[in-house]
Amino acid sequence: MKSHSRIGRKLLLSILIFAVTICIVSCIFIGMLFKNSLEKVYKQQILDYVYTAADMIDGDIIEQYLVNPVADEYHNEIQAYLEHVVNHSQLKYYYVLVPTDTGSECIWDTDPAIENDGLGEHIDYGYSGEKEEIFREFSASPEKAVTIDRSGIYGYVATAYAPILNSEGQPVALVGADLEMDGIRDAEIHVLIVMAVSILIVMAIFNAIYYIYIRKAIVKPVILLDDATKDMVNHLDDDKEILLDIHTNDEIEDLGNSFTAMHQEIRQYIKRLAAVTAEKERIGAELNVASKIQLSMLPSDLPTFQGRKDFDIYASMTPAKEVGGDFYDFFLIDDDHLALVIADVSGKGVPAALFMVIAKTLLKNQTLFCHSPKEILEAINNQLCENNSQEMFVTAWLCIYEISTGKCTAANAGHEYPMIRENNGDFNILHDSHGFVLAGLESSQYKEYEFQIEKGGTLVVYTDGATEATNSCNELFGEERVRKALNDNPDASPAELVSHLKKTIEIFDGDAPQFDDITILALKRSNV
Repeated sequence: MKSHSRIGRKLLLSILIFAVTICIVSCIFIGMLFKNSLEKVYKQQILDYVYTAADMIDGDIIEQYLVNPVADEYHNEIQAYLEHVVNHSQLKYYYVLVPTDTGSECIWDTDPAIENDGLGEHIDYGYSGEKEEIFREFSASPEKAVTIDRSGIYGYVATAYAPILNSEGQPVALVGADLEMDGIRDAEIHVLIVMAVSILIVMAIFNAIYYIYIRKAIVKPVILLDDATKDMVNHLDDDKEILLDIHTNDEIEDLGNSFTAMHQEIRQYIKRLAAVTAEKERIGAELNVASKIQLSMLPSDLPTFQGRKDFDIYASMTPAKEVGGDFYDFFLIDDDHLALVIADVSGKGVPAALFMVIAKTLLKNQTLFCHSPKEILEAINNQLCENNSQEMFVTAWLCIYEISTGKCTAANAGHEYPMIRENNGDFNILHDSHGFVLAGLESSQYKEYEFQIEKGGTLVVYTDGATEATNSCNELFGEERVRKALNDNPDASPAELVSHLKKTIEIFDGDAPQFDDITILALKRSNV
């Protein structure tokens, strides 16, 4: 249940975050609209105050107050009016001034701190830009502009100016007013509180309903899916059927149906896998037996002919799969003639192994009755071509070695070149004449040739699995590397030569897989 509670907590937390975000964004947006709307009303109100006073004051009298700053009846009447407006409105200050280069000459002012109601007082410009602002309004075509100050020096106020014109229509003074805006802030805070509480209440109700719906439509079906998954894992071997009761009429129900179908497929797959595994084990066992049978057909008691002092022979076959298509053979035809055979069947695996058994049997039987490699290969070729529906073929090298003289009579059916070493010399490639592969073309003709193994000399033959071995860089081992490996210790015994060549190929391959069978046969004539 721990995972189930985490789903519920995450869902609830996401809903709360969404609600709070909506509330904050809504409050900010609506608060800005409300504030802008109130500021617009206040701006129009202060403009009405200053322009009303500017129209009421006689501009022709202003100049005499500048010359003789003495309050008279008219001055007192205007002063009383301005103070009355301030006392019965939200205006903070009401004043009339004449701008100069160094400041302004005050005519009327409702500020009680100023003596004589401001008449004749000189006031310096207080803040940066005030002079420019006042002179802009004290012009022939002033702008009806309102400045709002939130700096805190004078409070939250709106300031506006209106020109007083004389009888000739020239501006002679400015009416200024400062309107307190604290009401906007208070109203804004009140509206924001009411709006936030209202939104939170509505969102809480909505979120509760939505959470109940989501839990029923998503969380509970997901919990059912989770329980069903664990049940399926715990009962894979029991073949237990799992049914899901999910009816949401949406993708969750489709997911449940897909899970049920998947579980049924998995049950069937496990049954098929068990059958395939059993069959694979059976085939593996049969392949193991086939591999043993194949190896038993090759000369296995190596080194063999231990009673003989006139030659030494050794061979090895490493299949790429359980069974391979390469084979070698050597056997005495009589006391003075030894038959040597190495061959490579196309393909790998069981088909190649079966074809290898046929080819090996035919070669040995035919060699026992005929001592001509040419005639033997021609006869075997025609026999293998019969009923070769799979179109397989064999490369083969056959040699009749005369033990007493070291003379070799050989024929090559598309096989690799042999390597021969003269006594106290190095291994070199014997470029013999190649014929066509066996089972490739009926009535093919093959050439027979002779060569001599001197006393102490060695003959090595191999399949293309050695020359075509490939490393991780996709490089081939090649004939030249075969020759160099043999020349590392050319006077070694056949067993040592075969073992060293195989090890050299393995080092060259590295981690690259073996793609073809590797077969090597070596014969050394003694110095006796």
